[in-house]
Amino acid sequence: MGDRILFDVDYRQDAVERLNHPGLRLNTIWDGSLPKLKVSGPGLELQSIPNNWYFKN
Repeated sequence: MGDRILFDVDYRQDAVERLNHPGLRLNTIWDGSLPKLKVSGPGLELQSIPNNWYFKN
């Protein structure tokens, strides 16, 4: 069986303000903004995913 990802949906319109608190490393309610996806590793500086890593058919 593969990995599973579980999403909770909160339809309260004030959920972001009420449940996310400044200073937390992980806010549990997504505010709708797009995250900056970066990669790093041995010999690879923190950077956006290089275009040649994307699958192109």
